[in-house]
Amino acid sequence: CITSEEFRLFFERYFKGEKQIDDINWDKWFHAPGMPIEVPDFDRTLSKASENLAMEWIAYDVLSGAGEAPTTNIADWSSNQITCALDIILDKINTDEASPLKVSTVTRFGEMYGMRETKNAEILFRYCRLAIQAGDEDILPVVVHFITSQGRMKYLRPLYRDLFTHGHEKLAVETFLSKKDFYHPIAAKMLAVDLMVSMEKENTDIEIEQEDKKNAIKYSHVMSSNMISMTMMTLACLAGILALRRRK
Repeated sequence: CITSEEFRLFFERYFKGEKQIDDINWDKWFHAPGMPIEVPDFDRTLSKASENLAMEWIAYDVLSGAGEAPTTNIADWSSNQITCALDIILDKINTDEASPLKVSTVTRFGEMYGMRETKNAEILFRYCRLAIQAGDEDILPVVVHFITSQGRMKYLRPLYRDLFTHGHEKLAVETFLSKKDFYHPIAAKMLAVDLMVSMEKENTDIEIEQEDKKNAIKYSHVMSSNMISMTMMTLACLAGILALRRRK
């Protein structure tokens, strides 16, 4: 890799003689906070459509479903566009301290776009978070199946935390305890912290089991050594008896 200073020196050598480079404020480019001094003119057609969809459903939720639900067709959308819309809604709820969506809104949203039946983990993960935070009880079997069928922490920790902090502490803890051996040890440890579940007893049991195995192996080695010694002594005695018989 190269440093920012090495890049600057290379740039200045490559464009040596070009007057425009004298106007570059390198310190501002490297150290000023916020967006770059000059931002490329990106085509925001796709992301803008995601933003519009998110804001339409947020507005529909504010009206408590009094108006007509958005009818935007997303059949041809990429998964990235859909996740972008879900992220915008989640960000609005979790960072702007706004209230979660109403259950009726989440249910209508899920039915219209087949969110519960999707096989895309990124989409299902985000929809499950919206539904849990909204208080949708019907989503719980879907969530439990999701968090017990794969072990990525990027999905597990937010969903377990949502369950734990939105009235489903018992379900979260019982599900974790029944599947903790399925998860990677690091994931299990982090989830135990999130759910305030003590892993000390389990660790103690594991240590005892490991110590028992060590003792069993040690005992086996001792017994093997003793058997070898006894065999050697027996052979030595037999050899001595045979020697005495030959002398007679």
